[in-house]
Amino acid sequence: MTTIDIHDYLTKDDIADLVREQARGQLKTDHERLMSNAVYEVVQDIISEMFETDPTLRDGLEKEVKRVIADSTNFNLFHRADAWSKRVGRGDTVGQQILDRAVKDSEPAIRAIVTRTITNLGYRDVKELVIDSIRTFWDEAEADQ
Repeated sequence: MTTIDIHDYLTKDDIADLVREQARGQLKTDHERLMSNAVYEVVQDIISEMFETDPTLRDGLEKEVKRVIADSTNFNLFHRADAWSKRVGRGDTVGQQILDRAVKDSEPAIRAIVTRTITNLGYRDVKELVIDSIRTFWDEAEADQ
């Protein structure tokens, strides 16, 4: 594999100019998302400081979170870190981590169910699955055109 060192072709100033140009272009095309993300980060820091210094806010939030989780069937409470979250050092939510662990711990039971299901499939079941897969593939291929 050949390695190309851009410093052989561009000066530090050239590289800095290219980075500035790309940043400006990104800001022009995606300014709403960039601004929104920046605002969220600032607001998160402010809110974090408020909760660290005011125990009543922390207690109230804890009670509300427990209530929402107890009353919720919304899986949006559990999500994986997106590119922005990873960039600022945030990972998957604790709920997502617990869910992932539970699925991994349940792998033997899941494998047994899948194996039993496959073993009990008849010719017609397999035929229906193949036909459904072909239809889905065909529909997606037509949608892409």
